[in-house]
Amino acid sequence: MAGLNVNTTATNMGNYITLRIRSNASGSCSTGETTEQLRWAIGCGVVGLSELALGSFSIYPNPTEGLLQIELSGKVEGKVQLRITDMSGRLVQEQLLRISGGNRSTMDMSGLQSGQYMVQLTTANWVRTERVQVVR
Repeated sequence: MAGLNVNTTATNMGNYITLRIRSNASGSCSTGETTEQLRWAIGCGVVGLSELALGSFSIYPNPTEGLLQIELSGKVEGKVQLRITDMSGRLVQEQLLRISGGNRSTMDMSGLQSGQYMVQLTTANWVRTERVQVVR
C-alpha cells in the first residue's frame, strides 16, 4: 500500500485504519479463480457492522481512467445526489444518480484532469464520502 496517506483526526484517537476488501462467491482469491475485480475501501476509524448497515458505497476501479463504478450497500429509497469536488473543495460535477439493478451506477469522470477527488453521495438517510484518483 505504498503511497497511501490517511490523515487521522481528533475523533480517531486510537489512530485506527480500516481496510475492507469485498469479493463475491464466484471464485477464490487464493487460487486465482475470481473473475470479478476486488473492491477496496480504506478509511480512518473503526468500522462496525452497524455503521455499514446505515448505508455506504464503494467505488471502483480506484484509481480510474474515467469510468467509475458506484455500488451502494443495502436498499436505497428515493433520490441519490452525487457531488464530486477537487481537493480544494471546489465542486466539479454534480448529478442525480440513476441506480439500476443491484444498486449500481456508472459515473463518467473522463472530462476531469488527473488528480485526487472526493465523491460524495447523499440519500434521504445518510451522507458518505470516498476519495478517488483519476489517472491518464
